[in-house]
Amino acid sequence: MKILICESNPLLVQLMGKELMSEQNEVHLAWVGEEMASQLTSFAPDILITEVLLPQINGFEFIHNARLQFPNMMIIVISSLISNRLTELIFRLGADEYISKPFDPTQLNNHIQRAILRKKNSLISNAIDYVTKI
Repeated sequence: MKILICESNPLLVQLMGKELMSEQNEVHLAWVGEEMASQLTSFAPDILITEVLLPQINGFEFIHNARLQFPNMMIIVISSLISNRLTELIFRLGADEYISKPFDPTQLNNHIQRAILRKKNSLISNAIDYVTKI
């Protein structure tokens, strides 16, 4: 899978990248706002892992624009900001999974697999709803 990690903490970016590269993924890393936006467009990842508090760009807009640009891309948001309102907003903007910091980077693949399964189940449910309406 093609994975883009956008996080303002270079050490966390490296830890996540190392963990995901060990699973035979193609991983690109970005920790500066402008670089994140250009990598998103040029790399066209299958999965975007991003923080909300990003340098130089609005993380909420970044998530929303990523969803508009790549409707089928999996978006996983990581953040130290924890509130029900924030979580609801993140999902309304298009996130598929939310991980609160601190977290264990070695568990990242579990979060990815759970998000993929939830998305597949949602697609199946939507297909069944569509067929039953015909």
